[in-house]
Amino acid sequence: MRRVTSTEANRSFSKLLGRATKGEPTEITVRGKVVARLEGVPQPDPAAEVEKQKRWEEFIERLRNQPVLNIPRGTRDELYDDEP
Repeated sequence: MRRVTSTEANRSFSKLLGRATKGEPTEITVRGKVVARLEGVPQPDPAAEVEKQKRWEEFIERLRNQPVLNIPRGTRDELYDDEP
């Protein structure tokens, strides 16, 4: 994990953000003590996001094509009735 002073972080914040998008965490120190941590969060793969969206749309379409079940609604008392 990279460690930088608050002064250095202030001067090169855009570089630190660039490293964070690649998944590299950075600790920011003041007088030698860690006061903040910039966690690296890698960006999702665009191709994986497209595939995820495609699978989601297929799932929704499959739900739309299923028959509707006409199940009568029950009351709360019927739902939680202890007697068989």
